[in-house]
Amino acid sequence: MERIISLAAVQETVKKAYERYKDIKEGTMAAHLAGVDPDRFGICMMLTDGTVIEHGDVEIESPMGSIAKIGTAALLLQQNSVETMIKKLGYTTPAYDKPENPKVGLSMNGVRAVSLVTPQNDTVGKWNLLINNLINMMGSAPVLDDRTYESIRKNQMIEGSARVIEQSDYKLYDDADISLDLYTRLISLKATARQLAVMGATVAADGRNPLTGQYAYDGALSQTIVTMMVLHGPRHTKKRWLMEVGLPSKRGMGGFIIVVMPGLGAIATYSPMVDEDGISIKGARAIRDIANELQLNVFASARVRVEK
Repeated sequence: MERIISLAAVQETVKKAYERYKDIKEGTMAAHLAGVDPDRFGICMMLTDGTVIEHGDVEIESPMGSIAKIGTAALLLQQNSVETMIKKLGYTTPAYDKPENPKVGLSMNGVRAVSLVTPQNDTVGKWNLLINNLINMMGSAPVLDDRTYESIRKNQMIEGSARVIEQSDYKLYDDADISLDLYTRLISLKATARQLAVMGATVAADGRNPLTGQYAYDGALSQTIVTMMVLHGPRHTKKRWLMEVGLPSKRGMGGFIIVVMPGLGAIATYSPMVDEDGISIKGARAIRDIANELQLNVFASARVRVEK
C-alpha cells in the first residue's frame, strides 16, 4: 500500500508548524547553553531525494549530545553482526542479572557502545572512525565544542569515573579512560539542524546520503538503526512520544530533536528552551504537528511518497 502526498502540502505543513511556534516563550535554558539566544528556532526537513524544506535557524551550531549515538550505531553495525551487538550490549541479559550502572554522570550505554568500536587501545584510530562515519552520514563535518567538552569532563569528574567503572562489575570492551574520553568528545560535537536532517535522511534512504549520493553504510543496516532509535528514544517520554507522534527520535542536549521516517526522510529541529525532561518545547510540538497533519507514522501500513 502506498500513500502519496504532494510536495506543496509538505512545504505548507512545515511552514505552518514553524509559524505556529516560533514566538512562544516557554521552558528553561539548560545551564550549559548559557548565553544562547532563547528565541532561536529552526526546522529542517530533508527528503531522501535531497529536497530540503527549512525555516528559521537551521545553521546554528549546538552540541549534538546523544544524537551522535545514531552514528555510533551505524558504525558498530558495520563492524558487528546484529547477533553480536545484542550479546555485547547486554540485550540478552535479564534485567535482574545485569550489573548496576556505575554512577559516572554519563550514559553508560553510550560509553559501552564506544568501547565496542574497533580498533581498541587506539584513541586516534577509533576517533577517526567515529568522526569520519558522522561526516559520511551528514555530508559535512561536525565541530568539537571545547567548552562543552571541558565542562562535561570537569562536572562529571571523568578521570575519577574510570576508576569507578574498573572497580565495578560493569563490562567495557576497551580501556575505561579511552571510552569515557571519546564518548565525552562525541556528545560535545556541534552540528546544525540542517546537518542532522541530512544524517536522518541518510538513515531513511537506507544509508545513501541524499546530498552526496554516496552510501555511508550498507542499506540493510538502516532498519536496525531505526529500531535502536525507537528503543532508545527520549527516556521519560518515549511511550507517550511513540503513541502521539509515531516516529523514531533522538534528542540532544543542545536543543535538537531528530526524527526519521524510513523511505521518506527526516526532520531536525533546534530550539534551546526545554521542558523538565530536557526536551525542546518548540521542536517537539512542531514535529508532532507535522507528523500528525501529514499522517507520518512508522507503524502505519502505507508507504508514504512525496510527489512534486
